[in-house]
Parts: sequence; structure tokens; C-alpha cells
Amino acid sequence: MQIAVIACLAVVAIADQSPHPPPPAPYHPPPPAYHSEPHYPDASSSEIHLQLRHLRQIVKYEDNGDGLVAQVTYEGEAQYPEHTPTYRPAPPAYAPPPPARYE
Repeated sequence: MQIAVIACLAVVAIADQSPHPPPPAPYHPPPPAYHSEPHYPDASSSEIHLQLRHLRQIVKYEDNGDGLVAQVTYEGEAQYPEHTPTYRPAPPAYAPPPPARYE
């Protein structure tokens, strides 16, 4: 009986000395990703040109003191080509069954 008690005490003493896992590393969120366009703090207007498929879109931004006002204009004329479908259904994977013969 004394051996069992001593063994239990030894196990408890050894378990108490086991290494504890290190605390988790502190979390630092990544810096926010902003657009790669240059930032001009005192600019009160800006202009962006977008080349679309058949048009050119021009967006002018102006700061009127209450926020940004966008003026959108287009150069060119939209084209609507005739749509011709190219999809054809796949051929059947197998032949239809022969007709049933009834007697």
C-alpha cells in the first residue's frame, strides 16, 4: 500500500513539472491595403479614363465640400453585334432501344 501511495505521489510530482505550452503570439493585423493610385491630399478633383470594349468612359471627381461628386461621360458609340449562337447539342451517347415486340 505504501508503494502505491509513493508511486501516486511521484506521478503527481512528475506531472506537475511537465512543460507548459508557450502562450500564443500576439496578433497584429496586417496594414490596410489601399489602391495603388497616388494620393494627393489637397487635390479637389480627379479624372479617370477607362477603355471599355467599344467606348471610352471618363469619370471626373470633384470635391464640393460635402463629398465627392462624379460626372461620367462616354466617348464613342456602343456597338451591338448580331448574336449568333454557336452551341449545338451533343449527339446522343447511345442509340434508342429497339421497339418492343408484343405477341
